[in-house]
Amino acid sequence: MLEFEYAKALAEIVWKENDTLEEERVKTLQSIFQRAWYYQERGMLEEIILGFVQKKTAMLQDAKTKCELQEISKPPKPIYNGNGFTPGKYDTEEEEMLVWSLTSLKAPLNSQAYYICQTYNRMGCKVCSSHKIEARDLYNLVLKDIQELAAQAMKDADMFYQRLSSRMERRYLVDASQTEKERKRLEARNQEIDGMFLSLYTDKAKGVLTEQRFMKLTAALEQEQEANQKRLHDLAVMQSRADAQESEVRTFIKEIRRYAAIEELDESVLNRLISKILIGKVKKVDGQKVQEVRIVYNFVGEIPEIAA
Repeated sequence: MLEFEYAKALAEIVWKENDTLEEERVKTLQSIFQRAWYYQERGMLEEIILGFVQKKTAMLQDAKTKCELQEISKPPKPIYNGNGFTPGKYDTEEEEMLVWSLTSLKAPLNSQAYYICQTYNRMGCKVCSSHKIEARDLYNLVLKDIQELAAQAMKDADMFYQRLSSRMERRYLVDASQTEKERKRLEARNQEIDGMFLSLYTDKAKGVLTEQRFMKLTAALEQEQEANQKRLHDLAVMQSRADAQESEVRTFIKEIRRYAAIEELDESVLNRLISKILIGKVKKVDGQKVQEVRIVYNFVGEIPEIAA
């Protein structure tokens, strides 16, 4: 089908007489169909791809200047103005759907431009409901969330760090000074116990301690030393996790600050920042329809909760 559309559009260009823009029109046509074939290879719906190419070819046939053709050949760059999604003059709604479907990589796009639950797709209604969200709504929510987080990170990185840390697992948050004090105390006690063992062996050899008394004392010391060793191991694991958490939070802050002036989403932004997006069912709260959207970021996990 795409081959037929390409041949038809190319023929219309060639049949035009005295067209000074013929070469530029052909280049624009090739650019449009290269993207169309790319979308087709990625398994996008043919109806949406056809809608995109038909609208674009109509634009290029009517174009009056080289500048117009250059703009028509460009992929869409949807703009979020704070309240809604605004397409460019030469963009098509169909290609915006296709681009967002590719860049999100989180859920399949259906013919009504919705993202539907992958669990439902894989396992059916016995496991999960068929809930969905409109592609543009999801695009706007994700972009707005990234913009707000980036602004907070730019305004006060230390405060933003505290906010992120407070949302991570509490058991990983440790007081480094208190941990070090406890570690030193336990290590000192274990050294003390080693000295006590030596003294007990000496007293036993001298006949000061009976065998029964010696066994009882050494068993108690061994039990205490084993408990101390276990606690030292736990402290080391906690400190390691705390260090890793701090590193991950700092890494995320560094990454999110790069997007302080972001105006659009693309594949590289999503892959760099986001691990997954969880979409809840639409619910009625006080007579209003509300849908929970949970964004799980790389390095730090879920931060705020937002609703559509």
